[in-house]
Amino acid sequence: MRSSWTTAAILLLAAAYAQPASSAPRATTLAQPVDPARLAQQMTPLSQQLELEIDPLADRWNGSLRTELRVHQRLSRLSLALTGPLPSRVELSDPRGNVELIWAVRGDRVLIETHRELRPGRAILAIAFDGEWGANGRGLQREGTGRQTRVVARLGPQQGGREVAPVFPCWPGDPATRWRLLVHTPAGWQVRAGGCALEARETQGRWHTTALKSQAPLRASVLTLEVTPGR
Repeated sequence: MRSSWTTAAILLLAAAYAQPASSAPRATTLAQPVDPARLAQQMTPLSQQLELEIDPLADRWNGSLRTELRVHQRLSRLSLALTGPLPSRVELSDPRGNVELIWAVRGDRVLIETHRELRPGRAILAIAFDGEWGANGRGLQREGTGRQTRVVARLGPQQGGREVAPVFPCWPGDPATRWRLLVHTPAGWQVRAGGCALEARETQGRWHTTALKSQAPLRASVLTLEVTPGR
């Protein structure tokens, strides 16, 4: 990332393997997904921060998602719905330090197994993405060519009272979660995000950073992102 702000992301836990948290997924006999209703009783999301580096004319984009969690009971297994781009890295930490883990994608879910249990208290789950441009409503979508290019995405989980697939993992069913969004773009591009209020803008070299935050709890708002040529 070209910003001095910190980054990170979100997902789920499982039992007893020793491998660094930043490692890539590998073949393993990961447990079956945790039931979402049960998971909601075991931990609660407090906040999520999504940071994206988007050059609409480049072949790929980069990003990370950081979720602060309150753990209610001992845990060693997590499972989260995956509707958008595949993670490139998953990391987990708590007050005792980094948590060693392994992770893998199983169908439409990401499974995580931890080397040691999480204890009640706070934890940080971080997911990094090295993404391709998506299609059919999945991932960041790029439309047009040259200076007519635009990037669009739906970040939130609801619209018009019905469920829709968000680009990034959203913790299911929790009304208290609030979002912060950092978008880095080259000069000459502007960022709009529906459902978010502008917090700050910053320029570092040829890159501009737009910081936004959700105006309401996640379930009460639809978060959309659009990157278009500046006027």
